[in-house]
Amino acid sequence: MTSFEGWVGKSGGFAVRARELRKINSGYRINVKKRKRPDVDKDLGSPGLAIGFVVRARGPVNLPPFAFGVSDHQGNFCPLKASHPIAEEGLESFWPRNGQEINVTTPGDAGTPLGYIDAVAQIPSASSDESTWFAALVNRFPAEVLEVVQYSGDPILAAAAAVHVDGVQSNAEWADRFGMLAGERPHGRRSDLIPFDIWRPAVNRGTSVATTPVPRPERVRHGDVWVYRSGPEPLPVPDQQWLFVEDATIQDGGTVLAHDRLIVYEGSADPILDFVSGQWESVFASTLHPDRALARLREKSPEQIPEGVLLSGRNDDNWYHWMIEYMPRMFQIDSSVPSSAPFIVSSRTPPSGIAALERLSDRQIVVVDAAFAHDVGRLHLLAPAVQVLDTTRVPWSRGLSMNAAPLLEFRRQLGLADHRLGGRGRQVFLQRTSSRRGLTNQPELAEIAGRLGLELVDPSGLSWRDQIELFSSSSLVVGASGAVMANYLLMSPGSRVLALTSDSLADFVLPAALASISEAAFSYLTGPNKSALEDHLSRNNWLHSSFSIRPKQFERALLREIVSIGG
Repeated sequence: MTSFEGWVGKSGGFAVRARELRKINSGYRINVKKRKRPDVDKDLGSPGLAIGFVVRARGPVNLPPFAFGVSDHQGNFCPLKASHPIAEEGLESFWPRNGQEINVTTPGDAGTPLGYIDAVAQIPSASSDESTWFAALVNRFPAEVLEVVQYSGDPILAAAAAVHVDGVQSNAEWADRFGMLAGERPHGRRSDLIPFDIWRPAVNRGTSVATTPVPRPERVRHGDVWVYRSGPEPLPVPDQQWLFVEDATIQDGGTVLAHDRLIVYEGSADPILDFVSGQWESVFASTLHPDRALARLREKSPEQIPEGVLLSGRNDDNWYHWMIEYMPRMFQIDSSVPSSAPFIVSSRTPPSGIAALERLSDRQIVVVDAAFAHDVGRLHLLAPAVQVLDTTRVPWSRGLSMNAAPLLEFRRQLGLADHRLGGRGRQVFLQRTSSRRGLTNQPELAEIAGRLGLELVDPSGLSWRDQIELFSSSSLVVGASGAVMANYLLMSPGSRVLALTSDSLADFVLPAALASISEAAFSYLTGPNKSALEDHLSRNNWLHSSFSIRPKQFERALLREIVSIGG
């Protein structure tokens, strides 16, 4: 079964038309369901401007790949783009990597449809033929099947999995991965994955270390307000030793390869973990054979960097990850690193993040194209000082490790170490006008916040200097939790944060830990997720799905925060 979910605007006469899809995809049984998309209508400015769709197509495995698109009244067939990086990766990996092509052309005079694909999946369906059962299971629940093989410890099961998956041509990548589980030396013969041995440097906590207490939540009032306080025990500190690697290759921000080895210098990015954001589509390993890995290599850049300090990382396109995990390493430069060695950052880094780096250091900066792999003659690297496991199998407080020393130095360099508000500070409601997901009733909450005297600010449009000024001068910051939590590091002692999040993330302690470094009081106000867990392919997707906040509870909680700061 092939599945596409998304939306298309009504302008231009484009729509998902089952008749046109059947003409192009002979032999498939196609079902099209339409849905309302009030979230998109809100972005477009008027109800009824967009139609959501769920398209499911079923057919024998020997059919050509299913071709999806929208068509206008003249029958012009046009594709849609992905709405976010995960869907984009799904579209890129959807078509089999065995040379098959889709024979669909778009007329040059066709208009451009408005719309996006939010999710795409290809799921073989089990039939009466027993040979299809395992293929269907692997394709529908690959992570779960992988977990069964990894944790069962049954070599016969692992070998059987490798044999079955080897016969599923459209999933050659999984064949290689299960072959590795079955005891093969990784060879990448079925897919484009390349084998590597794994090198994990011995753990060394380093000398410049400052611990942070584990934040503990206390639920108060109706179960939707969570006040965080410092617990008695400290968070663990990640490995903080500087490494240098000769003749290294870097790609995807933080993946480091050298001499047929994958260098696992960041504990939270070890590929044997069940999920690692930023590399889960390109680096694979197993707990059964933790010394082996498979990686998909990028095309090499023709230019070599003689020497450099790696500041980029696997999620450096995200403001939080750049500001909290990657950039603070500049304050930990080892004496063995020559001043002539430039910082290496990727082209995905937010422009304001580059501006922050330029303000805080006069070391040369080399920006590398994130679409390529890059050779570095001598690479200096250090694990991020803040690491959080992406897995949902352990509580967030157990998956978080932090060295507060570079974050405290970050504040000192900005002149915020002893910065206290002289009088009543600003009260700010953060709203993100560019987001199509997250807090679904943000406009209603913004109206309440404005009525109670809060400034309404979109931080995404602020320069680095303006962000420092805003957060350091605010006594109260209110808004949806997310990448903005990096800016809690800029706040003044005694200030307050009321973060809005879903009920499912009430125990996500990282924002509270960051606020504690600034000595800011932190609380969550939570609300219901807009969809159920069973509607998502993984628990991780559900945790980060859209949510809403009850307006009455929001006004009550906000009034209490205003009173707390003497408003």
